[in-house]
Amino acid sequence: MNRRAVCCVLLAAAGFAAGFAAAESRHLPDGVQPSIGAWFCGDDFMEPEGYRKYVDLFAERSVYDLLTMSVRLKEREITEPAVRDQVAAAVAYARKRGLKVALDLDARLAREAFRQRYPEEQQEMLRLRTVPLAASGEAELEIASDTLTDHMTGNTTPYIPLSGRLVRVYDYQAAEDGVLPETVRDITERCAVREASDKAVRVAIPCDASTEGRTACVMAAFTHLTPDVYAPHLEAFEREIVELYANVPLAGLMKDEWGFPPCHGGCPEKNDFWFSRFRAEAYAAETKGGDLVRDCLLMCLGERGRERERQAAVNILLRGSRRRNTDLEAHYYYLAKDFFGPDAAVVTHATWTPFPGPSEFKKNGLHWWAAKRTWGQTDETTPFAARTALAKKWGGGVWYNQFYSTNPDDYRESLWTHALGGGRINYHPLYPAPEGMDRMDRIGALLAPDIVAGESRLRLLPLISRAPVDCPVAVIFGHASAMNWAGPAYGEVGLGLTDAFWQAGYYADLIPSSEVLSGAFRVDREGRALAYGAQRYAAVVLCNIDLEEEAICRPFFPTGEWDTMVFHIGHWMSNFAGRQYFGNEALGLGVGYVKDEAAAVAKVIEHLKRCGIPPVTPAEGRLPNKTVCPGREGHLRLTDGTVVFLNGKTNAAGDPISGTFQVAGQDIQAEARGLLAVRLTADGKVDALAAGGLERFVGGGLSLDLDTPTDLAYWHDGGRPRGALQDAAGPLPASLAALTDDWLRLETPAAAAAKPPVEPLPVVDLSDDTARQVVIARGTRQVYQGHPTTAMTGDRKTMFAVWSVGHGGPAGPMARSDDGGLTWTRLDDQLPAAFRKHVNCPSLYRMEGPDGLTRFWVFSARTEGMDAAGSMPRIVSEDDGRTWREAPPLGAAFECVMTFSSMVRPRNGDWLAMYHRRSGPDKQGLEVMQTVSGDGGITWSDPVVAAQVPGKKPCEPFVFEAPDNSGLCCLMRENTHTGNSLMMFSDDGGKTWSTPVDTPWGLTGDRHMGVRVPDGRLVIAFRDRAPESPTDGHFVAWVGTYDDIRKGRPGQYRIKLLHSHAGGDCGYPGMELLPDGTIIATTYVKYRKGPEKHSVVSVRFRLEETDALFKKATGEE
Repeated sequence: MNRRAVCCVLLAAAGFAAGFAAAESRHLPDGVQPSIGAWFCGDDFMEPEGYRKYVDLFAERSVYDLLTMSVRLKEREITEPAVRDQVAAAVAYARKRGLKVALDLDARLAREAFRQRYPEEQQEMLRLRTVPLAASGEAELEIASDTLTDHMTGNTTPYIPLSGRLVRVYDYQAAEDGVLPETVRDITERCAVREASDKAVRVAIPCDASTEGRTACVMAAFTHLTPDVYAPHLEAFEREIVELYANVPLAGLMKDEWGFPPCHGGCPEKNDFWFSRFRAEAYAAETKGGDLVRDCLLMCLGERGRERERQAAVNILLRGSRRRNTDLEAHYYYLAKDFFGPDAAVVTHATWTPFPGPSEFKKNGLHWWAAKRTWGQTDETTPFAARTALAKKWGGGVWYNQFYSTNPDDYRESLWTHALGGGRINYHPLYPAPEGMDRMDRIGALLAPDIVAGESRLRLLPLISRAPVDCPVAVIFGHASAMNWAGPAYGEVGLGLTDAFWQAGYYADLIPSSEVLSGAFRVDREGRALAYGAQRYAAVVLCNIDLEEEAICRPFFPTGEWDTMVFHIGHWMSNFAGRQYFGNEALGLGVGYVKDEAAAVAKVIEHLKRCGIPPVTPAEGRLPNKTVCPGREGHLRLTDGTVVFLNGKTNAAGDPISGTFQVAGQDIQAEARGLLAVRLTADGKVDALAAGGLERFVGGGLSLDLDTPTDLAYWHDGGRPRGALQDAAGPLPASLAALTDDWLRLETPAAAAAKPPVEPLPVVDLSDDTARQVVIARGTRQVYQGHPTTAMTGDRKTMFAVWSVGHGGPAGPMARSDDGGLTWTRLDDQLPAAFRKHVNCPSLYRMEGPDGLTRFWVFSARTEGMDAAGSMPRIVSEDDGRTWREAPPLGAAFECVMTFSSMVRPRNGDWLAMYHRRSGPDKQGLEVMQTVSGDGGITWSDPVVAAQVPGKKPCEPFVFEAPDNSGLCCLMRENTHTGNSLMMFSDDGGKTWSTPVDTPWGLTGDRHMGVRVPDGRLVIAFRDRAPESPTDGHFVAWVGTYDDIRKGRPGQYRIKLLHSHAGGDCGYPGMELLPDGTIIATTYVKYRKGPEKHSVVSVRFRLEETDALFKKATGEE
């Protein structure tokens, strides 16, 4: 087995922090921007468990938190059941190994399925070709089709032409300045179609005296194997695909370079147009009846006297392209949220070529800044100024660039150049594939120890800051004018300006004018500066604003004191409709006009210096597209004031950072490696620190001298100090313990590989012994019986069980057994009617009060139709379950995810109950709560937090006493499922708890519940979630002692109680011990194959039986 041991020793020696959290995680906590790797699945993926070797490679050698997964298979599509099932198995296995997956469910991966459903909604290319006409005979013209391919079709069928048709033929006379519009005639009906196939359209045009000296333009449309971007059923089809995968435990969706099929080079002749009936209808609606086919002639060839109409047509066509593609991106984004939850990530880039030029204009209308994503994302050689702008648009701190190369050394360089520009790599496997390298090798080459070490250090930065790189300058280029080939500034997007600023050490964002129109680029809340996301700008340069909508002017009229200086290069002569417009005057007096880029750069830098804004390290490198990029050593600022020093000049793992550095006017002395990031408070104290290989730090009121170079992060979360250590084995140094007792432990693959393996516990399998099984409530095709708990009366044979209908659904059912669980009688109709409105995991307890009266209580999580005041509703019986009545809910203070998971009665006679609720500012975390009742459950103390674990999600606590009543133990489910479960201990009846640490491997699972047998051993049942466990997802029990748990020992053995035929959907047990030693473990489970849903089932066994089976299996008889 590859399972690695995890240290869980509680440290309390002098000089070290008592209760230091030894629980380690390979992965960053939820809510922190992840490390991302790309997984492109080939045909071997469909082999039996063909995904395992890839997942194992990622899990064991990378620090990726999130995989972007795309299944591009030869002659297979993602709508096929076999593909869906294999993907579901792969994602489940990845989650088991601690990896999250965002899946590519793009309609282009189901093109044949779409064509079968909607054959009339395929994408067409309209091709315009000309031929001179004579005075007699005929002219013949053949227009050939193209077979198109791109990243989506590399292993699959290309965008092959399916058919061709003649659309229209015009003839006309032309002069040097274009077609003479009054001479244009539609001669389609006169022409003969000699061929119309998927390969070509060939047309014969009769010539006579009327055609002499004229030219014909033949327009042919070829249908390609891909959905029309304007297809009316495209959104519904994509929703069906996502719905097909709705039950796969995805962390989000991926969308990769969406848009029209590829047109490399952007068609310089402008004689090919993406076309369809639906696009023509949209164009007609936008132009109030315009004919797209006729206007394609105008846009392609130009016509004398119609220059402005031509500009307007191009504007409308490309704006329509941008808007439609943007709408489709947004639809996909919200599908992810609808099906996989509000935290679902939508990842991978909208950039294609990736350069803001003609190819991109035709692909998607240059919609990069409008295509919805969770974070800013680009690819390959996207200009850095666009990357930083996208980080501002979509929030978070770092941007991601999906980088690829044939040479791993290029990744070593880009790791640090990306970081110095405020970003990170989304690791694409080596591409193009070096000769002799298979997919595994192409991935593995990027998991070299030095690359992983560098990535591991850089991932500390998002722990201390969610702010993007500070770019004090914005360059706003005219979106319409840049794309309009009939205008004066075609292809001009302001990259010369942004490059000049970056080279001077003043980073600049590149933003299109369409972002002004959308309101994303705006005046900030204080009304003093122009802003984009978290970025407030000291200077803005408007570049080639022409052919634009007049509303662009609005943000540039200051209403008071103004912190942003605005400059404009160029002359705004026409509006979006191509009509004359005095744009320079409309921009107002607050905008300064400069003659060229050099003058703009000089004035802006002069202004920045007057404002006291210092430069960062100048960008001196060049991308293959000749735009600038940072080097591998230097410093940058984030918008929250964090100053980041980086050095990976010679070593991908990081080079030394040593000396005295300036941060907010203060001297900071440090010795670190690769990364040093510091943020100070307004009074000069250290607010946050992240460093690789830190040995010494002095400044901002903080002094650290560490014996061992340490990767660490330290920050304040709502005023609360928190920290993270990476690969820091052993006790916590006293200087770090003095900062906080709230430390997250991160682990890299190198550290994990150095740990000794842990073999799983032996398993005694009772799951096939149906004679032991008692069905309390049988599931049907319609009814899902879920989440039971049990309790027993004082006679030790009368049992009660309650459960919910549906997964986390309403309460209502109850049953009683008078013979120790062998037979059961339903009591539903004897319960208060309001009980059916109690929701989620009803939990049953028998509690004795100080008055000697014993009560049965059933608590649930919430009341249907009520706000938080209806939290923890309950019913009660004071006559051993013969009658029941409603009791008031515990109320808003007890708002929870799930009601009391367990309770215990320590030596003082009070009842201590534990449960969990959501935590954190975004309510994405989980924390364990506790409360005390001194009157047998009638009233409860105000809840207090018992456990919070950075980077983990503790929940479903099971609290129980030590055999000698000397203390308490609490086992907790860990809901990120990236390692073991958690445990903590109390020696004072629950008043204080040790810091949670990992449980032994064998106790890793969900919703623990147990009993102690007369020989002192514990039998604890749960849903198995132990990494690499052969019984993962099934209902099991652990057998061992309290000392085994306390001392981190593995235990004796485990019992497989029931096999789950629904994956890991079982558990939530009731555990009862009869006087004869019989243990009754009750759970909800799909215990057999078939269409029936979950049932509530008990398993009966005695340890004498399982001990004998264990000894027989291990040869200990």
